[in-house]
Amino acid sequence: MLNAAIKDCPVTGGRLKSYDEAKIAGMKGVKKVVKVGDTAVAVVADTFWHAKTALDALPIVWDEGENAKVSSASIAKMAVGRPRGRPGLCRQFQWRREHRASPVRQRRSRRFTTTPTRTTPRWSR
Repeated sequence: MLNAAIKDCPVTGGRLKSYDEAKIAGMKGVKKVVKVGDTAVAVVADTFWHAKTALDALPIVWDEGENAKVSSASIAKMAVGRPRGRPGLCRQFQWRREHRASPVRQRRSRRFTTTPTRTTPRWSR
């Protein structure tokens, strides 16, 4: 049975630019290096450990694209002026406050609830 270890581009929207298969060709257990789509590369080997160590040693060059510049600070700058959280969240809580049962109604509903009864007899000692 063969095992594979896959490494995908660390940036969303990035692509695989190149990799050097010759660097790991002589490593123990390595069978093949495979390009997976446009964004990932996989190493096929006898065991998972051989595949993982070969993948870690494989020199990979990524084309990270325009998302390489995105950071937490740039996302915060884009979010200035927008409402925080989910847009419909405040409306949901407002509806719950307006349609909440009155305290009297809540007490009545508690008073008339049924409690489960025993279906099997209680054996005394």
